[in-house]
Amino acid sequence: MGLKIGLISNVCSRGQVPASLELYGIRHYFDPVVLSSEYGRRKPDPSIFHYAARRANVPTSECLYVGDRIARDILGARRAGYRLAIQIQHDFDHGEADEGAAPDAVIANMHELVDILRAEQGVPGTRENAGKSRQNGVCAFLFDAGDILYYRPQRDRKLKAFLKELSLPVTGSRPAEMEALRQHAYQGQITREQYCEAILRLYGVTRPEHLLRGKQILDEDTNNVKFFDGVRETLLALKEREYLLGIITDTALPVHVKLGWFDHGGFGHVWDSIVSSKELGIRKPAPQIYHAALQQLGIPSERAVFVGHKASELEGARAVGMKTVAFNYDAGAKADFYIDQFADLLKVPITISTE
Repeated sequence: MGLKIGLISNVCSRGQVPASLELYGIRHYFDPVVLSSEYGRRKPDPSIFHYAARRANVPTSECLYVGDRIARDILGARRAGYRLAIQIQHDFDHGEADEGAAPDAVIANMHELVDILRAEQGVPGTRENAGKSRQNGVCAFLFDAGDILYYRPQRDRKLKAFLKELSLPVTGSRPAEMEALRQHAYQGQITREQYCEAILRLYGVTRPEHLLRGKQILDEDTNNVKFFDGVRETLLALKEREYLLGIITDTALPVHVKLGWFDHGGFGHVWDSIVSSKELGIRKPAPQIYHAALQQLGIPSERAVFVGHKASELEGARAVGMKTVAFNYDAGAKADFYIDQFADLLKVPITISTE
């Protein structure tokens, strides 16, 4: 059938699963093998499913997941936007409550999976059929995340109050060091916790109890996000029109944090690709980060649109051959199209079907 086969497993050991696959002589069939012990998140967290799809270079909407647990496997695959989530039944009882999502199918053994796969081949919505009515046009939208999908109406409010409480200046006096720290964090060279502590120390926070509280405050400020009007409705409308949707984000945050926000916003399941500078070690406008998203979606750059706000990231997208839409944009930012409201994305000529 020419399909890729991967594995996602919740395990404490890093060697147990690979050793078992080797023992049965099937290790070479699986790529990727994603272990929670290595990735740092466990099913049903959708981020581990997204990570596996990116490692396989396949959009999540083309992935089929087979697992035995509803609350762990089926729910996780559904939250990550996998095409199908199939439960395989076993004779043994886990002894735990198992609910949370309905599987698309239930099978008794892997032989039954073959019939499902054969039925799925050629079904509309696969990569070969994505945007079928626009054979030579756009079939994917890639978005920056911060200040495009969401914003922070009270940016750093709690941090500033905390610094005033400690009689410390609220304006950093070492911008070059701040930028260097941001670069290291956004490229995954230091952890989020290390980044937060280093920021606090640059502001003059040194006592252990103040550093601990300061980190909590930074997390609270970070998580205080609001979605722009129309984001959920617009993304769902684009998904309904069978566009592939992706995110290319420069961030110091793990993917699961932003996915949690989007899940609460009602659009966590729409993403076919999430590319993070923290995971790749590359920031926009480097061409490699755009190409990583395009490669996972399996499309050339001319069939994708990038929606951004920074002049540099829009220029980076244009440089690799993507069409661009500017929203909430910097003064002087250059793009092919400009919109004032997020919902206006549905009115941009490139989103109008030619059927």
